[in-house]
Amino acid sequence: VLTDDDVLAGTVRSWRQHGRVDPTGLHEAPAGNSRLDEIQAAVLRLRLADLDAALRRRRTLSQRYRAGLEGCIGYTDHGRHGAPHLAVVRVDDPDGLAEHLRANGIGSRRHYPRPLCEEPGLAAWAKATPHARAWAQTCLSLPLWPGLSLTVVDDICASVAQWVASRPPRT
Repeated sequence: VLTDDDVLAGTVRSWRQHGRVDPTGLHEAPAGNSRLDEIQAAVLRLRLADLDAALRRRRTLSQRYRAGLEGCIGYTDHGRHGAPHLAVVRVDDPDGLAEHLRANGIGSRRHYPRPLCEEPGLAAWAKATPHARAWAQTCLSLPLWPGLSLTVVDDICASVAQWVASRPPRT
């Protein structure tokens, strides 16, 4: 889209990101997109041959996270019945853990920093729920992709455990 209208340009940019208007993921309006063109479809068709191996690898990595974080921090992969696409830890200070991980060269992300009911563009559609708010306030996603090594997952788990151990006991 070519335009000299700043408002229209901003609207189209937000559509490109499912209605998001800023890097924190604030949704101003409901929107969707499709990023699959013919070239991407051709590449994905070739990659389908590797899909089963990639799914097995994701499951292996997720199980390694689960074992490495057991007794340390809450972990969920949302993929017990399929393909784990996120390795999520629940912690009372996800931003603090993210900063600790970043200082140790480990990326992480707050995929859903607020529940849908708090998104300005979606609030009319999404019912407020305390569980969604609690999850949004406590979740941090750790790296999870098929090319990740088990050693790196172990290092990430050790860094998370180090951060947890450095925190004052909860009273």
